[in-house]
Amino acid sequence: MAAEDEDLSSLPPRVRDLVVDAGRLKQRLDARTDCVMDLFIPSDVVPAWRALMEVPRGDGFFLEWGSGVGTIALMASFLGYTAHGIEIDEELVRLSKELAARHGLAAQFVTGTFFPSWYQDDPLVADEDHRSYLSGEDGYEALGLGLEDMDVVYAYPWPGEEALFYDLFDRGARRGAHILINHGCDGVQIQRRR
Repeated sequence: MAAEDEDLSSLPPRVRDLVVDAGRLKQRLDARTDCVMDLFIPSDVVPAWRALMEVPRGDGFFLEWGSGVGTIALMASFLGYTAHGIEIDEELVRLSKELAARHGLAAQFVTGTFFPSWYQDDPLVADEDHRSYLSGEDGYEALGLGLEDMDVVYAYPWPGEEALFYDLFDRGARRGAHILINHGCDGVQIQRRR
């Protein structure tokens, strides 16, 4: 659902401004004929914001898997998280950094895959057919942090890849960390790693 289709009135004004600006970025990308962004579908921001408000917040580490233009990571930064995003597309990473600067928000965005090398090399995972990029530069190496350092992870997986994302989280996240998975029409589900 596009930002302009959602009821943004429940968002704080600064967050609403961020979302509208990110929506304009997406429209500009959609209008470009020299740019293939077929693997970029923005998250539904209002349900993501509500989910962020439900998990313990503060000075923890937040990571958005497949961060696109960084909207959700920047919303987490607004709430006080040390926010990060890993995105496979360099152009989207560049736009994320510009968006953060325009709104005076601190977040680190890096180019790479959010599937660590230890996960990519697992033959049970590598043999499956996925739209998400399992191979590529390790985004955690670029961050200087691991999945086990994160307090909250947010993702909007392709349909049918939810189990893959939960598996990665269960195998790599620390106990007590939360994952927020956007299930589209079914909303954002929150799970805590036990």
